[in-house]
Amino acid sequence: MAGYVDQFWTRAGLECVPAVAGFGGWSYKTYVGCLVLGTVTSLVVTPWVIRLATRLGAVDEPGHRKSHGRPVPLWGGVAVFIGMWVPLIALLVFDNPVTQQLWGKSGHVMTLFAAGVLMLILGAVDDLKGVRARYKLLIQIPVALGVWLAGVRFDRLELPFLGELDANLLGPIVSIVWLIGITNAFNLIDGIDGLATGVALFVALTNGLIAVWTDSAVLAVLMFSIAGACLGFLKYNFNPARVFLGDAGSLFLGITLGVTSILTSYKSQVASSFLIALVVLGYPALDTLLAMTQRVLRGKSPFVGDASHIHHRLLQKGVGQRQSVLVLYTVCVLFCVAAIGIVMRRNALTAFVFIVIGAVTAYGLWALGYFKMFARPSLRKDRHLYRMHYHFVEMIKAKMYLAKTRREVFALLGKLPLELGFDRVKIVLAGQQGEQPFEESYENAEHCTSPTEAQRVGRLVHRDNYKYPESGLEAEAQIRDNDECRDLIMERRALLADALDAANSRLIQLRAEEAEAGPRSPKIAS
Repeated sequence: MAGYVDQFWTRAGLECVPAVAGFGGWSYKTYVGCLVLGTVTSLVVTPWVIRLATRLGAVDEPGHRKSHGRPVPLWGGVAVFIGMWVPLIALLVFDNPVTQQLWGKSGHVMTLFAAGVLMLILGAVDDLKGVRARYKLLIQIPVALGVWLAGVRFDRLELPFLGELDANLLGPIVSIVWLIGITNAFNLIDGIDGLATGVALFVALTNGLIAVWTDSAVLAVLMFSIAGACLGFLKYNFNPARVFLGDAGSLFLGITLGVTSILTSYKSQVASSFLIALVVLGYPALDTLLAMTQRVLRGKSPFVGDASHIHHRLLQKGVGQRQSVLVLYTVCVLFCVAAIGIVMRRNALTAFVFIVIGAVTAYGLWALGYFKMFARPSLRKDRHLYRMHYHFVEMIKAKMYLAKTRREVFALLGKLPLELGFDRVKIVLAGQQGEQPFEESYENAEHCTSPTEAQRVGRLVHRDNYKYPESGLEAEAQIRDNDECRDLIMERRALLADALDAANSRLIQLRAEEAEAGPRSPKIAS
């Protein structure tokens, strides 16, 4: 097998690949074995994880920013974790040059394992019970610091046009920020079926090829193992998904690929070591940067979740889930090809790919409305509108959690339509224990548009319906689309849905509190 591979590299003009001569046929057999075993393990384990997550209640319910209309089990990251580490554990029974190198780098391997386990546990708890973002960050910082103390760090910070930077001063900061940033970037892009898993697959394969090129057998087996695990899991995670990665999977993949991208840069043999890691993970980094920039421009915290990611904007443009994922896969592949070109020192290929990436990125930013948003003259005014709406809804949500009765919660919801500028809103809360149903309707006669009239004038009207069977809360909302402030309208719709979600949660809590307090005589609502 090695002879055929040697001939392939020679005919391709890449006869200097050091990994071919060093390990004979063992390296390729081991790499392929890790890929295949990781795939098979993930395929076998995932159905078991689906049943476990369903039984324990780790299920993602439908919501306004979620693309699924039925409950879907989480904890898919557990299957990916097992799929990655089973091939590596299986290597312990073999004795060949690859496994010898693996034992020689046991420190880095154990660091990767420990960091992955901690993020997996953190994500699993978040999937099951929910963990505030600030608390997750408080755990991620010491984990990233521990990885840096274990010797996994950027020791060369040379970038094009900037030259070599002082690694002694910037190295720790860049390394820790990188690890935390990539960990959360994968968490943020995990918004539609198969996206984060597919991106992780391409990144792992790219790092695996770079590891083969740079004669790093340890990194190669790590990367092909995780690539196999992602490939097997993708069968269940691609649209329509039967299981989600969950925070357990996205945080695990993020820290794993963040660590291995640093290790890959060790052996790059090129000046721009940090650039390689940045390019390989270019799409998650770009998406996170755009989302956080957009939030800051709107006067919001960059860490507040919303529908501002690239995949959200594709869906808002009417692109289907599968098509959106394939588009973003293509962008990810372009970044990966550019990284390989840098490592192989194929300047012409690298320059061409970067030109394509620049053109695709520019067109995407224009088509998705980023240029219009960033360059809009009324950006300062819009910023105040975003802040006003956001803080108003946050105040309403805070009051809801202090509300003592269902009537108080319902009354707070009635304050939203006028403040958020909706044309028509109807909110109904089913009665219980002898109560009459609560009903509130708001209508702006000047702005309301019937479906027939909207079709006649070519005006898009957004009509959203919300149903919460657990609490008996239902709502219908209508708002006109406007090309000049489409982003603001999307923000208003998201904020209304956030408030309804908060009301549903509080109503469920009130019902539980009443059940704990024991039976009481029913009160007829006046």
